[in-house]
Amino acid sequence: VETIGDAYMCASNLLHPEPEAHAAQMAAFAFSVCAAANQVPVCESNPELGNIHIRVGIHAGPVMGAVVGILNRRFCLFGDTVNVASRMESTSTRDMIQCSESFMDLLQQQWPEAARLAAPQGPKPIKGKGTMNTFFLYPPQQMPLGLAANDG
Repeated sequence: VETIGDAYMCASNLLHPEPEAHAAQMAAFAFSVCAAANQVPVCESNPELGNIHIRVGIHAGPVMGAVVGILNRRFCLFGDTVNVASRMESTSTRDMIQCSESFMDLLQQQWPEAARLAAPQGPKPIKGKGTMNTFFLYPPQQMPLGLAANDG
């Protein structure tokens, strides 16, 4: 949807609602993005610097969207869901996908195989929210049909 500093934000279930699959699709996207980033060198002419490492944060909930700006208009998403997703990313660790408990509840319904592999992180202080239960997600060996990154 937009870039914020060095972060990229994406959203699911907005234009084309998919209430039965959006959490699974977002998790599959996150797994694919992490794997792809880890294949890209930081600097091709200086391979000893290694590859790119990213953090991913995921949350589920309502958002509000609007076009903002007068001269340089852009579409933005607003709301507590956006803030919590950002906190999931900023309190995560490199190469990890951290999600909230509300996202995990959806993932358990939509992709139980991926939810079973999640590692609870226990209560964690989240700025502006107090303590939240968070989880690290790990990709299943086999992604379900329709969720693989190269399916379009």
